[in-house]
Amino acid sequence: MALFLDVAAQLLSFSTLFWITVGTVIGVILGAIPGLGAAIGVVLLLPFTYSMDPAQGLLLLGGVFMGGSYGGVIPGILLNIPGTATAVMSTLEGHPMAKRGQAREALIISVLASGIGGVMGVLAMIFLTPTLASVALRFGPPELFLVGLLGLTLVGTLTGDSLWKGIFAACVGIMLSMVGQDMVTGGYRFTFGIDYLGAGLHIVPLIVGLFALSEMIAQFARAGSKEVIVATALEKIGVSTVWRDLRARWSLMARSSVIGVIAGIIPGTGAAIASFMSYGEARRISKSPETFGQGNPEALTATETSNNAAVGGALIPLLALGIPGSATASIIYAAMTLHGLVPGPRLFSQNPDLAYVFMVGMLFTVLVMCLIGIFAVPWFSLIAKVRMTLIVPAVSVFALIGAYSARNSFSDMVIAVIFGVMALFFRKAGIPVAPVVLGFILGPVVESNFRRSIVIAGARNINTVEFILFRPLAAVVIVIVALVLISSFRSTRNAAKQ
Repeated sequence: MALFLDVAAQLLSFSTLFWITVGTVIGVILGAIPGLGAAIGVVLLLPFTYSMDPAQGLLLLGGVFMGGSYGGVIPGILLNIPGTATAVMSTLEGHPMAKRGQAREALIISVLASGIGGVMGVLAMIFLTPTLASVALRFGPPELFLVGLLGLTLVGTLTGDSLWKGIFAACVGIMLSMVGQDMVTGGYRFTFGIDYLGAGLHIVPLIVGLFALSEMIAQFARAGSKEVIVATALEKIGVSTVWRDLRARWSLMARSSVIGVIAGIIPGTGAAIASFMSYGEARRISKSPETFGQGNPEALTATETSNNAAVGGALIPLLALGIPGSATASIIYAAMTLHGLVPGPRLFSQNPDLAYVFMVGMLFTVLVMCLIGIFAVPWFSLIAKVRMTLIVPAVSVFALIGAYSARNSFSDMVIAVIFGVMALFFRKAGIPVAPVVLGFILGPVVESNFRRSIVIAGARNINTVEFILFRPLAAVVIVIVALVLISSFRSTRNAAKQ
């Protein structure tokens, strides 16, 4: 009881609520700027937490984490430019809705679904931290290799009209992920003697080029002086109406929340992969899979739910075991150590009040995020009425700044432009760009864990195939991979027939 009262007193103080609000607002704004996002926001605010109360400082960063996971979908819906990698799949459905004049509905769906996913992820963090974290630790290289393959099987849900074009795009992404230093031998590959490529390519310039710059060039090329980006006649749908529709999709949101939490827990995956997986699962169980990619509210609901559920999932291994589940969680880990805190079991024995203030306080970040998203919809929607001659330069500048800030490299800006031009050629050839991102994210996961499995199997004098396939957890993943493949091919075949 004393612990409960102490936690409540700290959470309900004005200063704590103030910093939660500040962090969440900053997170939403940075998430909405292409190329930035939660990780950069946490890095920028980290020095400001040195002199703060530890709980308030951590909740400031936690608010940025939660808000940034949602903010990326705003420009995705309105401008067809995902602000972050996690918003790629949401953009695939949200922007077609905006083009039909349903921008307001898409924005409300995204924030409510993000809120539900955020709550589910935080509740999982509060109640299931020890159990779920122990399961994640059992995932060795063979299981992570198969999880990566599972993600790649989702390419069938992103291909549009041609499965082969989607496979080609995914292979391009995998090849791009191999540029730089070999993670096992330390040698360099595909660098062509260019020092810059030795560090490999970064996801931020890739996203900025494939989506932001290519979209701005395409929009500018076909826009007249008074043309707008999306339909200006926004519908007057209410939050209660959208909420009623979401309640009918409770099973879909539950599935997506579970996917998001699990993806957040497993190191090397995260919210981006969770959104791809939840999208594939939503299409698998949908009664109208042929409408995916054309503005399907179910798909938007699934991806946004899993995005924010992954936030709580990523914090589970951090708090329970001292193992961050994502890049942003790694920065929060650093913030905890700077305050003299030791993430892991000792945190709950030495500083239980701080641990629970942080975990329960993350529920407040979800509440603030939802309030921002709901009440700011009219202002977000005004973007749809901005003239192209104003929006193109502004978005392009912010996108290039985001590309530069990833590693403070001018070369990253050049790479973003190159990817933007490449995306234009892909569009003309009917090749989807979303699988490129999928391949780029999952390529290192598949390659590194497969090669580690080979090394471990050799050291144990075991056949590699036997070492990978004949393991209890691996068998479960294999069954899931097979089911996803069968379902994907059936959906593609049925869509082709229709």
